[in-house]
Amino acid sequence: AVVEYAFAALDALAWRWGVCHLEIIWAAGKGRGGVGSGPVLIEANAGRWNGDDFSLVSKVCTGFEAIEATLDAFLDPQAWDRVPTQPPQALHGHGRLVNLVSSVSGCLAQAPAQAHAEALAALPSLIRFEPNPGREGEEVVQTIDLNSRAGLAYLLHEKATVVERDYRALRDLQPRLFEVMQPGGRAK
Repeated sequence: AVVEYAFAALDALAWRWGVCHLEIIWAAGKGRGGVGSGPVLIEANAGRWNGDDFSLVSKVCTGFEAIEATLDAFLDPQAWDRVPTQPPQALHGHGRLVNLVSSVSGCLAQAPAQAHAEALAALPSLIRFEPNPGREGEEVVQTIDLNSRAGLAYLLHEKATVVERDYRALRDLQPRLFEVMQPGGRAK
C-alpha cells in the first residue's frame, strides 16, 4: 500500500524524472475517506534525495541505492532496467542509520568513541560511529532537533534482532555518550 501511495503521490506532483525523497507515515484514521488507517505524505523533496548518506545501508539491505540508480538512469540503460520499481520482498540484510543525541552542552572531556570503546565494541552491527563533535576539547550542544543532532551511527547485520538490540543499547548509552568539562577542568 505504501509503494502504490508513493507512486500516486509522485504522479499527483507530476514528478517523472530524477530523484525524489519522500517522507510517508502510516497514520491511524487517515485512510481513504478519513477512516481506518493508511499512508500520509509528509514531504516530497523533488530533485534531491535525503541529505544523509545512507547509501551503504540501502545497498546492503536491498542491493540498490539511489546514487548508483540515478547514474544508471543516465549512463547505463541496461543497468537502469535492472533497478526494481520497489524494494525487494526479502531483504539481504538489516540496518539502521541512527541519529546520535547529546543530553548536554559544553566542552567534551573525552572523545565519545574512546570513552565508550568497550560498550561500542560489544555492538556487532555497529559498522560506523561518527559522533559530531568527536574529539576531546570540542564543543557539543544539547540536541533539540535534527539540525542539532550529535552525529550518526550505522548499524548493519544479517539479523534484524541484532540490529534492534544494538539500537536499544545505543539509545541506552546516549544520556552519557557525551561527557563535558565542568568549570575547573573535571568531567561532568
